[in-house]
Amino acid sequence: MSNDSRLNWEAQGRHAGSVVQDLVSQLNIERLDSNSRLVKGMSDASASDNLVNDRDYVVRSSNQDRTTEKIDAVQAERLIQAFASLPKDSKNSETGTGVLLNNLYSKLPHPPMSCLGDPYKYRTADGSNNNIIFPDIGKAGSFYCRTVTPQHVPSQLPDPGLIFDALLARKGPVEPHPNKISSLFFAMVTIIIHDIFRTDDINPSIVKTSSYLDLSPLYGADQQTQDSVRAFVDGRLKPDTFAEIRLLAQPPEVYWAVKVPTDPSQRTFGGLHRNAEGYFDDAALIKIITDATEDCARSYGAHRVPIALRAVEMLGVYQARYWGVATLNEVRRHFGLVPHKTFASVNPDPDVAASLKTLYGDVDNVEFYPGVVVEEPKQAMTPGSGLCAPLTTSMAILSDAVSLVRSDRFNTIDFSPALLTAFGFEEINVDSSVYRGNSIYAWYPFTVPSEMRNIKESLHESSDWDYDLPALRTEPVVVTTSQGIDNVFASPSWSIPYSVIPDLSSDFDTMLNPDDPEKRAEIWNALHLSSDHIPAFSRAIKATTNDSLWQNSNTLGSLREFDAAKDVASLSWTRFVARLFGIRMKNEASDSKNLYDYFYSIYTYTFHDKDCTKSLAAQKQAAKASKALSDLITPTFMAVKLQPPSRLLQNIGINLFNDDLLPDHGICLLKRLFDDGRSVDHVVGLVTMLASTITVLSTQAMTQMIDLFLTEPYHSTHWPEIQKLADDNSSDASAKLHQYALEALRLTCPVISNLRLATLNTTIDDGSTTHLIKKGDLIILDTAKASQDPEKFPSPEEIRFDRPADNQYSLFGIGPHESIGNSVVVAGLTEQLRILAGLKGLRRVPGPVGQLGGRKVGAVTSFLNDERDGWDPLPKSKSLPLLKIYVRC
Repeated sequence: MSNDSRLNWEAQGRHAGSVVQDLVSQLNIERLDSNSRLVKGMSDASASDNLVNDRDYVVRSSNQDRTTEKIDAVQAERLIQAFASLPKDSKNSETGTGVLLNNLYSKLPHPPMSCLGDPYKYRTADGSNNNIIFPDIGKAGSFYCRTVTPQHVPSQLPDPGLIFDALLARKGPVEPHPNKISSLFFAMVTIIIHDIFRTDDINPSIVKTSSYLDLSPLYGADQQTQDSVRAFVDGRLKPDTFAEIRLLAQPPEVYWAVKVPTDPSQRTFGGLHRNAEGYFDDAALIKIITDATEDCARSYGAHRVPIALRAVEMLGVYQARYWGVATLNEVRRHFGLVPHKTFASVNPDPDVAASLKTLYGDVDNVEFYPGVVVEEPKQAMTPGSGLCAPLTTSMAILSDAVSLVRSDRFNTIDFSPALLTAFGFEEINVDSSVYRGNSIYAWYPFTVPSEMRNIKESLHESSDWDYDLPALRTEPVVVTTSQGIDNVFASPSWSIPYSVIPDLSSDFDTMLNPDDPEKRAEIWNALHLSSDHIPAFSRAIKATTNDSLWQNSNTLGSLREFDAAKDVASLSWTRFVARLFGIRMKNEASDSKNLYDYFYSIYTYTFHDKDCTKSLAAQKQAAKASKALSDLITPTFMAVKLQPPSRLLQNIGINLFNDDLLPDHGICLLKRLFDDGRSVDHVVGLVTMLASTITVLSTQAMTQMIDLFLTEPYHSTHWPEIQKLADDNSSDASAKLHQYALEALRLTCPVISNLRLATLNTTIDDGSTTHLIKKGDLIILDTAKASQDPEKFPSPEEIRFDRPADNQYSLFGIGPHESIGNSVVVAGLTEQLRILAGLKGLRRVPGPVGQLGGRKVGAVTSFLNDERDGWDPLPKSKSLPLLKIYVRC
């Protein structure tokens, strides 16, 4: 046996002896229980994809350092115990300890990738500090970097002018892009190119903009330029202003640069002119964008470059040679592509291949530029093959795009609402007066609309999209006085615009619009049944409110806490409306939350579909909610229609709910609707819209009502009196509470905005203003402002008891425009005010959770959404509190 073999056997023997020694040390009875727990913990971790219970002292390893495979996916406190209990000279103990330490080390990045402090919190004008380790990397004024080092340098290269004439110059008719990409796509590409490339005029190896996608064409690449485009008011830019002067020269006359103003807000282009406020004409801008969307771009390949660009292309070749750019095949090898072996491999066109051979002699001599221009482009394929550029170009573009994003700290590890603010992270302002929510021009601007129609037809989605040309719609007329709003409400010459949910059939248009009073009366009579149902409604909402309040409040020391919007308003009205319309719920506690989500999605899309960027998603969500609601209620509605009245209550009504609140109202209401000749689908659609409207509107009204009475000066001046009235069951007290509810509705105005569409030419007397309205014009009834019109409501900010009768408040419409559920809502809110005022020690929870975050812009009120990064038309949150309130236990 050789010495090496003998030494190897001795080492193996020592190792085996060490293992045996370690195993023997663990047979101690004191170690058996701990080791069995360790084995069980590791087994549980393996069974649950390494997700383990840290209470068992087993923690998941990042497993980034795999110096040993003996310790698999988890490390453990008990494992540390095991290593510590091994003999002092144990090699396994030493190895295991090292693995544990490496695991702990790998939990934190080395070096750190993000820093605190303002210099690192936001982008700088020149791109510095993006990389905190190398703060100057990628900043404006740096040198261009090389990706591929040239190894093959041709001794002789052809004249650039000859290259252009033989390979690049356009010959024959223009060929459209095979995938019908629009010219607007290449306008966007131009902006990106100008964002990351701006060669210094003195030293062409220096780039004067940052290497990050930071919108420098808009903001500028240095602080002085950024200051020139900023208005220094509310963080805004100057009107219709951008920093990049080169964009104005696409293409220019020779003398253009001499005439460009130094102030960016004074520059014009494309024959556009600024108005007195500094803005361009929106209609002209829309036409430019629309024309670019409809203009099909041209195809890639040899002989595709306009002759007018001959000098530009020649300069490009000279620049590449000056920089020593690698050859086409060298770049292909770098990206893992097979190098071209023949000129026909570069381009199979015989004329192009022959020209390449004449110019370069050897295929390895073909320059990267113009090689990437004359390479054979990819063929169009279905599904989409995108740009249809040559393979080398596609690989280079994709690699560069990924690198631009992933090497930018603000697009990766610091892409966070904590640094960008929630609104900067999410909010995008889109002009909904131009693009509709399902406009093919808005959603797919980089493909010509005719091609997108063909694509959507092949996917059977054509009917979901709007193909009309974008056009600037006239601003709606805002009616702000009580006189003007009452004039509109008194006239049947207005319809109510709303978004239609696909596949939802109903007479909802009849309920909204005043041109068929007989059908509206049928629906009103079915809902109310008789005059004595209002007290029954009040008792029902009282019960559902109390149940929702106490079931969803939480004990906090000597206090109970609840969310007025989420825990009380939404659930109480959902449960009430379910009884009102006979909507069966298997588990009221859980189903009512889902049911409210259905109502909310349906209502907000129907009446508040204003943001074109969210319209399509809102439509899909509403359609999904409508389908779920239809599946829930159709069996009951079908039974009501088909069964004789004598068997309805026996078979259906008694089992709908586990209490006697409106036990037969829903069945009788449905029967009346069916008796008027409606189909099941129409009644399902009608109830869907009625239930959604009453529930969501009442939820908003109750939330804002209690918010008002917890706000000064109303809390100190009126809340004590309301609390006294809550304990008084007399008719006078009820009447005063009713008036308090009306005044709260007037001051908060839960109807966000009333829209009306003119059905004929007319005029509106609106205080001292007379509006001339044409058929088809849209108007906004600013009921919030009109509700504080001193002509109708003297001392409008005060709560008074000498106001006009209920039908003069016009919050939910009056006359032919009065909401069918008006009396139901007001009666229910009055009863809820009594309940909340009867709670002892009711007050807001301190801090933001006790505030209803809302704003009003013009005639529209909106509220912070769940993520606190945008505005919703109604207060709603699934995860965050909306209006937290304390009461004493």
